[in-house]
Amino acid sequence: MIQNSKKLLVSAIQKFNQFTIVKLIVDTPDHKLTTNITLVNHSIRACLYRRVDEVFQEGRTVYIVLPDTKKADGQVVVERIRQELKQRNSQVHLGVQMLSYPDDGRTEDELTVKFEGEKEGA
Repeated sequence: MIQNSKKLLVSAIQKFNQFTIVKLIVDTPDHKLTTNITLVNHSIRACLYRRVDEVFQEGRTVYIVLPDTKKADGQVVVERIRQELKQRNSQVHLGVQMLSYPDDGRTEDELTVKFEGEKEGA
């Protein structure tokens, strides 16, 4: 996680008693994202139904903060996003990492270490 995403994490810890943060790496098989990233970002936002859900983008990486959400419910959101993106472009691949606060860590450092240590999967 780079500095801006760490700020997002710190802010979420301060604001919410519980949340799930999803890290999506958006790519295509040839590693050239032919789909406009703005359109991808818009599609992701369209899959989030609550105003309190936050989205932050760093290039091809999108972070989603889902307040008051357990990891299992975050999986439902990820699947909804995956289906939406596949309908728009079947070549889009999502690398997904997901952590829940406080279950996976109680500090920004604990969560960052886990994010950096987890293998990204689809």
